[in-house]
Formats: sequence, C-alpha cells, structure tokens
Amino acid sequence: MANRFCEAWRTGDASFARSLLTSRFVRRYPDARIDAALADTGNPAHAAYEVFEGRRMGDGRVEFKVRFFYRYAGLHSDRMEAPVGRLVLIPDAESQWKVDEFPLR
Repeated sequence: MANRFCEAWRTGDASFARSLLTSRFVRRYPDARIDAALADTGNPAHAAYEVFEGRRMGDGRVEFKVRFFYRYAGLHSDRMEAPVGRLVLIPDAESQWKVDEFPLR
C-alpha cells in the first residue's frame, strides 16, 4: 500500500492517491492543500520516492520512513530536494490499508 500511494504521488495521480487517504486525514487539511501535495503540477516536480524502515506500532498502525524527491527547475540550474518524512497506514473498517499521515509540502 505504501508503494501504491507513493507511485500515485510520483505520477501525479491525485485522484487515486486521494482514494487511499483516511477520512481523518482528509478532515485535518483543506482540500486545496491536499490536492497541491498530490498533484504534480509544475515546479517543483515529483521525481521519485523511497520507502524504508517500516515498523508496526502498538495501536495496529504501520509507520514507514519515506523520502520524496522533488526536482526544482531553474533558469540557470536544476536541483533536487529529498526531505525524509513518515507515512502511516491504518486499516479501515473493511480491513483495507489507508494512509493516515504523509508529509505535506
């Protein structure tokens, strides 16, 4: 599930990525902020991702460290930025894993 969400982020498939979010996550943030984080619309561009160091948490959630790579295109140079954040998955009522936390920009 973590890879499916991150791949949707990388390709800018905001509608699919949004379908993988918990309702609790969606209530915490304005729609515009979520859409801006998920859609790949301009500068910086979503370039790649890395998912690593997963661990089960005591309350049934699963946490992964993630690194989202952003490519900034400039007039004179390009640069990459890759902050490390966390992605937390929880099972919903139908036992499907959903994203409850990920690093919004």
